[in-house]
Amino acid sequence: MALETVGIPTLTNYFDAKRYHDQVKPLKGNSRNAGRRPLGKNRRYTQCMISEGINGITLSLYGNAVVVYTPDNKIRINAKDYHTHLTTCFLSQVFKRSSLFSGVHKVRGVIHIRDKVGVNYPLPINNTYLTYDVAQDRFVDAAPKIVYRARVKETKRMLRNYASFLDYCKGAIFLIGTEGRWNNQEAKEKFNNFYGENANTDLDRLLLNSWCMASHYIMTQAEKARASRTAFFAKLDSAMAHNDHDAMFKQFIDLCMVTNLDVFSYDDMRSRFITLLKLQYPHLLFYKTEVYPTVHIPTKDNEFYVKYCGSKEIQDKLTCSQNV
Repeated sequence: MALETVGIPTLTNYFDAKRYHDQVKPLKGNSRNAGRRPLGKNRRYTQCMISEGINGITLSLYGNAVVVYTPDNKIRINAKDYHTHLTTCFLSQVFKRSSLFSGVHKVRGVIHIRDKVGVNYPLPINNTYLTYDVAQDRFVDAAPKIVYRARVKETKRMLRNYASFLDYCKGAIFLIGTEGRWNNQEAKEKFNNFYGENANTDLDRLLLNSWCMASHYIMTQAEKARASRTAFFAKLDSAMAHNDHDAMFKQFIDLCMVTNLDVFSYDDMRSRFITLLKLQYPHLLFYKTEVYPTVHIPTKDNEFYVKYCGSKEIQDKLTCSQNV
């Protein structure tokens, strides 16, 4: 168990959490944690905190509200996207000696809470909580296991559908840059040089003019951003049906370029695409699921050659004469 979670008390209801909160003395000094209350016996470790707010007593891990005890004596649990070993240890320690649950564990990267009769309840993602009613002694809004499995199946199906497009993006990114990683100014120049005269001038103009505004526009929940995402996925589906990844690749960069990053690689690209999927389809469960072909790109004298099972369009764009 992680050292930061040692000594965390077992809190089974709102009244116990309130009592413990009032007993803990706030930290003193001029640090950023001054006034906060550490959770656990060792006050040096401030990763775990307890606080009181309008919603009730909150137990936080690295600033994320993981457990909330509400005044109506309910326990709300949420790991968001942080289904990590440390979060599992944190929840295990909080409910270690509790009579409410029989255990906390991970199944295929997702944290599950097991009740007294042995039924596993997966924690939802994003800002949705799993709520346990202490008075009724049961989960009141847990999704049935069959619904959870259906969402996982639908998520994997969608990722497989877009695998060819992301495979194309992966090959294109590695072909544009020698290391597949460069700063924003180099990205603009190499992207423009890569397509050259064959580039669609309207798309290039859109790309270069809106480079600094695209991320703020598409990564928000505004109505225009949601409409743009919907239009993007509709065009992407149409382009994939006609095997036209090239045009969509340029639009995708325009939508997903994040201005405050110093580097831009395929890994960044894939995470932006997953972010778009999360925003567009919030009911699905997007975790770290690898469903894409592997790519290996050695370099020799600043030339590129690719050996992978993927898009033929990328292979046609190779600039070197040697194939492996």
